[in-house]
Amino acid sequence: MSDMVDALDDTLWVSLAEAGRSQNPPVSRAAVSKRVKKLVEAGRLVTRKGPMGSTLVHLPAYLRAVSDETDPAQDLRNGRSTAPAAIEESEDEPTAPLTGDPNYHKSRARREAINAETARLDLEERLGLLVLREDVDLRTTEIFRKFRDRLMGMPATLSDVLAAKPDAAAIRTELDDQFRLMLEALAKSLDAMAEAKEEDDD
Repeated sequence: MSDMVDALDDTLWVSLAEAGRSQNPPVSRAAVSKRVKKLVEAGRLVTRKGPMGSTLVHLPAYLRAVSDETDPAQDLRNGRSTAPAAIEESEDEPTAPLTGDPNYHKSRARREAINAETARLDLEERLGLLVLREDVDLRTTEIFRKFRDRLMGMPATLSDVLAAKPDAAAIRTELDDQFRLMLEALAKSLDAMAEAKEEDDD
């Protein structure tokens, strides 16, 4: 998704503390920081630098990632829903006065923007427009694992061939040919992975 997602709404990046307050039930900044670190390492979330060197997270993406990794059984034991829910008005949020309170309308607009962005991410994921970085990493790792295995097997497969060569020039030519073939195979595998991703996007 770019690493994780494509085209995140720039207006919904929040501090770790605010991300914690947005969870149900709310959690501490320290708990959010620990979880964000795990999600970033797993390729399921991206962060952004904020003021004074702080860390910002994209709130809808963070809430979705938390929901995805939450143990449903534990949630049921804790009396929480296992599905990501829309952000609703909290008791601390100001109610709309008859004359119109700018703070209320600003808070309401932000909440609706978060819910809209969450719905957009959900839809794009269902349509296959989002790609988890870990999926790409797994494919890439498998390709390079095969390349490594083939490279490590060269001494055994080429020893007799090289021993039969008449001179150093012939040995060098054979090695050049073998390395070229290996690199061409690697390039084809990476191209095939890229083409498969494009077909999935279509």
